[in-house]
Amino acid sequence: MLSVGLLLSLLLSLLLGGCATPEKRIKANTEVFSTFPAGDQALIREGKIAIGFSPKMVEIAKGRPTYINIRRTADQESTIWRYVQNYQYTTTQPMYVSGPYVAAEWVDVTDSQEFEWLRVEFVDGKATVIEEVQF
Repeated sequence: MLSVGLLLSLLLSLLLGGCATPEKRIKANTEVFSTFPAGDQALIREGKIAIGFSPKMVEIAKGRPTYINIRRTADQESTIWRYVQNYQYTTTQPMYVSGPYVAAEWVDVTDSQEFEWLRVEFVDGKATVIEEVQF
């Protein structure tokens, strides 16, 4: 379970990080963006997505996914876009030193962990499932 401090740190890195903003991605894709319905354009400008969005609409709103998975069942095949944020954290841990006496020294240990904050599932080129972490 993530602590409140780690969640706040992760949220801040999500807000400040990333390759570009929706506005920059819109400028890079002006021609295709202009073909989207006005309501969808408004959502994309806010960095939001909706059921029924195409992969290109999601890409402009959220950026490129970190991972792409393919799910095949007996009934259908779907493409799953996974958005993952890496974060680092440092903890202080005891390191036991053996010798004539057993002693502990405290050392800082830095580790990293992936955190999936968004998953979008596409069937036939349309978003059918959106899972998003809410803070």
